[in-house]
Amino acid sequence: MSSPDGDEDVQGVSNERTPTDGGREGRRGGTVREYHAKVWDEPSIMEMGSEGRRGIAFPESGVRDSVGTADDYIPDSVAREEDPALPEVSEPWVLRHYLHLAQETLGFTNISMWGTCTMKYAPAMNEELEAEYISSLHPYQDDDTLQGILEMGYRLDEYLQELSGMDKFVFQPASGTQSAFVFTNLLREYLKDRGELDQRNEIITTLYSHACLPATADVAGFDVVTLQPGENSYPSTEALEAAVSENTAALMMVNPNDLGIYNPNVDE
Repeated sequence: MSSPDGDEDVQGVSNERTPTDGGREGRRGGTVREYHAKVWDEPSIMEMGSEGRRGIAFPESGVRDSVGTADDYIPDSVAREEDPALPEVSEPWVLRHYLHLAQETLGFTNISMWGTCTMKYAPAMNEELEAEYISSLHPYQDDDTLQGILEMGYRLDEYLQELSGMDKFVFQPASGTQSAFVFTNLLREYLKDRGELDQRNEIITTLYSHACLPATADVAGFDVVTLQPGENSYPSTEALEAAVSENTAALMMVNPNDLGIYNPNVDE
């Protein structure tokens, strides 16, 4: 392969730079330009908009005449005393705002390497509820004093089972890293119970999986085998087949990987 400034053919296509437009001819034709990130002087969404603006106004449906309003179903003990502090922004401004943020995020490293755990919006209301009702709980206090939070977990488990078709959910992990650590510890105890832990002591992961996967595997006492990316930035099936042995305990990977690339062979 030639250097970017060279004039040597690559697969029959010239790689010579085009001095007139600041780019160069791509291997498959077209022009490859240097990427510059967008930088916007963007306020927060709470600083935008003005009173009375709406993204969309739904027409009256008449359903209130038969079933009432949402307020009728909320107990007074949990109802808000004041309306939530929400920005009043038109739909075009909302789209423009988050497009700007997306452009800045992608431009930070040319690719988005951040997971959904980093991107989720955590309302301040959740922090207030946690501070008032959750933080004072203790895992060893009597079950009679925990019936409210236990009911919440029980009902959420039922809802998710019905939505997903799965048999059971556990809510002990509070984050992706904690859930990975829960898995590696459950796996270790499972193999120990079967008398297989001494032999099956390796966990396979991939270079572009989240770093918490090899980290939690190592902390749980497993040896980590890391598959390197192939030419398409994900490991080949052949590489996995070569790594699997009688010592393999599990395969831990994410799809898409932390480069945002899907492995089309994941089923295989």
